[in-house]
Formats: sequence, C-alpha cells, structure tokens
Amino acid sequence: DRKSTRLNSSHHITSYAVLCLKKKKFNEINNFVAQHGRVPAKDMKNISEFMLASRLEAIQTNPEQYMALADYDEHNLLPQHQD
Repeated sequence: DRKSTRLNSSHHITSYAVLCLKKKKFNEINNFVAQHGRVPAKDMKNISEFMLASRLEAIQTNPEQYMALADYDEHNLLPQHQD
C-alpha cells in the first residue's frame, strides 16, 4: 500500500516534469512561427525545422498532449477541443 502511494506520487511528479518539458518544446514551435510567420516544414535541408515540424505533428495527433498544451497555443496550431 505504501509502495503504491509512493509510485502514484512520483508518477504525478514525472507527469508534471514531462508537461514542463513539452511546454518548453512547444514554445520553441511558437517562437518559430512568430519569427518566420509560418509553421515549420518537414524540409530535410534544415534539420532543426524538420524536427520542429515532426514535434508539432506528434502533438497535433495526440489528444492528451494537445489538450495539455492548449493554453500555450499562441498561433492556433492545435486542434480545437470541444468540452
């Protein structure tokens, strides 16, 4: 019983840490859009841009992620969630 409480507690902390990391990485996408006026493209000539485009695609196709990051979506990059 104690072990399960400890596991649940650490899982919550891990989830918060993961959210913070996802937020930071999503803000890199926001910054790209603000700087370039467009979403990043999957262009292998620019690997940094390619990685941002891949990251955005992964977030857009994962409801758990895009719902968690919705408050940070400065450029309407994420699908709209209806409550």
